[in-house]
Amino acid sequence: MIDSAEGEENQDKQRIAEIRERIDEMEAELRDPNAGRTGSITVDYKLINENIQLSSSIDLLGDNAIPRIANGNGMDAANWWLENDDINENLDFAKGVVRKRGLGKAIYYKAYAEDDSITSYIDLPQKGKVAVLAGLGGGTGSGILLDLVQHLKKRQRTAEVSLFGILPNHTEGIEESTNAFAALSELEYASLAGDNLFKDMILVPIDPTGWGGKTGDRIQTDQFLEELDQAITYLITSYYNTQNLEDPFANTPRYAPFTIGIPQALRYRVEAINEARGTIREMLNTKEEGLEREEEIYDSVDRFLAKHYTDDVEPGVTELDEANLRDRLEQVEDLLEFELFTELNYESVSIFSEIIADAKEESTQLVDQISLIDTSIRTVDTSGDGVGTFVDNIDEHLASLLEHELQLLARRKSILERRKAVDDNRIRNALEFLITPSGDTSGPGVKLNRLESKLEDLKSQRTRVKTNLESTESELEALREEMEDEVQRLLGDWEETVEPPLEQLRNCDRDGIESELRQLRNELERFCNRVINAESPEEVEGVQAGEISQSLEELTRLFDAAGVPFDETRREVESSLTELRRARTAFIKMNREESTIESLTPWESSTKEEQEQGHKDFRVQTNKLGDRDIFSVGPPTGDFTAEVTFDAQSLLRDVTDQQEAYEETIVSALADRVDDIDQKKVRQLRSKLGTETTIDQLRPIAEEAFWDDVGETDDLENQKAELEAELADIEETIALYEPAIELFQSLSSRHDQWTDRLAEFAKQQSSYEEEAEAPARADDDYVYIKQIKPNDVFRATGNDDIAESDISTSQAEKQRIQNGLEELAKNARNQQYSGLQRRKLSKGRSRYDETKVRVAILSRAIDQLPSEVLDFKETFGNAYNLGASGKSVESPYTSWQRDTGGPWDIGLSVFISGVFLDNIRKVVQPDGYFAGYRQKEESNDSILIHHSYELEEGHYIRRKDTLNMENDDDVAFYLRDEPEIVDDLLTNYIEQIDHTSNDG
Repeated sequence: MIDSAEGEENQDKQRIAEIRERIDEMEAELRDPNAGRTGSITVDYKLINENIQLSSSIDLLGDNAIPRIANGNGMDAANWWLENDDINENLDFAKGVVRKRGLGKAIYYKAYAEDDSITSYIDLPQKGKVAVLAGLGGGTGSGILLDLVQHLKKRQRTAEVSLFGILPNHTEGIEESTNAFAALSELEYASLAGDNLFKDMILVPIDPTGWGGKTGDRIQTDQFLEELDQAITYLITSYYNTQNLEDPFANTPRYAPFTIGIPQALRYRVEAINEARGTIREMLNTKEEGLEREEEIYDSVDRFLAKHYTDDVEPGVTELDEANLRDRLEQVEDLLEFELFTELNYESVSIFSEIIADAKEESTQLVDQISLIDTSIRTVDTSGDGVGTFVDNIDEHLASLLEHELQLLARRKSILERRKAVDDNRIRNALEFLITPSGDTSGPGVKLNRLESKLEDLKSQRTRVKTNLESTESELEALREEMEDEVQRLLGDWEETVEPPLEQLRNCDRDGIESELRQLRNELERFCNRVINAESPEEVEGVQAGEISQSLEELTRLFDAAGVPFDETRREVESSLTELRRARTAFIKMNREESTIESLTPWESSTKEEQEQGHKDFRVQTNKLGDRDIFSVGPPTGDFTAEVTFDAQSLLRDVTDQQEAYEETIVSALADRVDDIDQKKVRQLRSKLGTETTIDQLRPIAEEAFWDDVGETDDLENQKAELEAELADIEETIALYEPAIELFQSLSSRHDQWTDRLAEFAKQQSSYEEEAEAPARADDDYVYIKQIKPNDVFRATGNDDIAESDISTSQAEKQRIQNGLEELAKNARNQQYSGLQRRKLSKGRSRYDETKVRVAILSRAIDQLPSEVLDFKETFGNAYNLGASGKSVESPYTSWQRDTGGPWDIGLSVFISGVFLDNIRKVVQPDGYFAGYRQKEESNDSILIHHSYELEEGHYIRRKDTLNMENDDDVAFYLRDEPEIVDDLLTNYIEQIDHTSNDG
């Protein structure tokens, strides 16, 4: 690389460093120990003016400088062409020679004469092939290229040097047009004169880029220039890969020495997708790391809230929290709409888009939507097994990540709801900070300081309250000691009073009495039945009442213990037993029948007397039994009947009344001794009383009542209660602050990592989107590289290159490739790409037949592509009338293919040879190179400074006019024999202008 722009040196070297790095990477990729060397590429940079003195014009025009330069280049010093007007006084070369070819040549000559490194830099030690790439509109490249080639050939006469010249757009400026016309004139003249400096001169139009020069709209055209840089690699590679072919560029006419080179490529947008996959994989890993930190934070916050805030809270979140949740859900939706995911038809996008859409359809409330999403994730199979197969591992990773994030969204909603239970502002703010990513680096320290400061205040308050409580308790204890004797006296007097009734209360075995009364009734009923069933007075007298006596004995004991009279009841029962027997005996006698003899006697019989006595006794006994109400008997007629009428309930009521009397005695004993007794103490005392109550159980209640009555501790007791409540509140708050601080400290680093991961993800996503937007174009929005996407992306993605993929096995893809290549071939026929004024030249029956088309196709999958896809003979034959003159033209169309190229490219390079100067559109169009040259010549500026060839001989060469290929007569000029055309051009259209004469 040779240049003269000092201001661009650092930029150039940086670019070269990047190129070298890429070369090293490629060598490492291609290196195979079993296949020998990979070859090598070196890139050198030379600023031709870096080692020479260029401080002022004297260094180029001084009396000592000119002879030294001329001698170093073997020229006559009198032929030095520079004038003062051609350079500026300070010789500022920051931007090079500012489109002055003659100045570029002059600096090159000075460097060649004075800088030994130049001669070694352009040395060619052995025969080889040299490609010279130069922009023909600039000053340095187009200014020195002819001299450079001459110097190379002096060192190696057999070297094959080919020119790849970039034709400037005519819109770049008048200087560029002037330079291009002068350079093309000189190249044409060299060919006409037989000075075969170049084997071939390949010209590359850049019209499709819309390039307007270094001062043009770079943003708009840089993208297309990048395409040109990539495509021109195919052009050069195709040119030098013609093995096993006769030279396809040989025998070009001297008057038509130019070949138009049209570089293009068809590129599957798979490499970009694969690169995007790698970027996306990194992005998802970053996102996952952030979610893991978030989950760790939520786990700890969840445990803190569950342990310290157990009260239920109403569902729902604040408006601010809802906005936060909505933003988070929108982030998930944005991820689902990520262009690459939708482009690759990821299954995960379909699954989770449907889940979110269903939730939104079911409810318009955000919190409900989040709950529905969470439920769906738990119930719907999101593993891919039940819903389909994931496209690739990124798709599967994305599904896992989306599930994780939506689950965390539900947890976040829950935490935000439960956070409402936190009534302490500092703790609530600390929790809010922990669960919210933030780039505020000062935030954690401020919030931790507030928590720690509050904890210190609480501990100080605790110390103060404890001190006050201890003081109050001491004062209260002293006062209590003073009143202890009085309380104990009152308590002893009360105990002495209530011990007897308490003892009797304990002896009131109501349950035992009730049980024994039931036993007594049962025995009375058995006794009654036996009496009823007795048939004679003797049997009646034989009915025993021993069990009844035993029961009466036991009841006597129980009633006596309870203090309830029972003797009278006992006597009534015992008397009733005798009276029931007598009533039965009387009934038997009154119902005895007379004998036959007694019935015949006229006097009253003894039986009759017994009957009358029996009636009398029965009435007496029945009345007695009725009074006692133990038994009752039926009427004297019919069968004897009797039943037990004994009433035990009245006895039980007596027992209950006695119990209540004992209890009232105990309660009254306390109430009588305490003024205005607290009824709460009375209720406590009554609740304790029972048949098993001891004095020890009653003593605390009575003692407390006496303390309340005689004590003067109310104020101190209230003060103590208040201090204890305050201390409890402080301890409870400390019990929150200590774990809150511990939580904050333990999660701060995780919070930082979470924030960092989210920021990094956002940065990666933004960077990806910016990069994606820059080259994101429709397939038809291109100039040199047509990008296409396979019908089935997954035939391609995941493979290293097009050759390893099975794209070519698809008939649809073969057709897609053929259509794409045909479109590129169509471009090559377009005037904007070919740069030709006319593709077909003829007059009458005579046709120009020196135009030849060479087509090269390069691709790693070239062997997999069918021949019909690669055949463009008919396409170009018709477009350029190849061989249509009727003459025998050798190889008007040639094509070749090579298995090389970019991983996913199919390069199409078209060479149109046999092109003469007058058929180059940029030269002859109304505002083209020639018009610019004439305009420059008519100005006050020197036209000489835009020339280069043979200036050292004392003159410069130029075309003085052009031919119009729209004019049949001018077309006929080129339909003649070659010698005639060459002679006519040299004689009538080329002129040498001497620059050594005084008039210039």
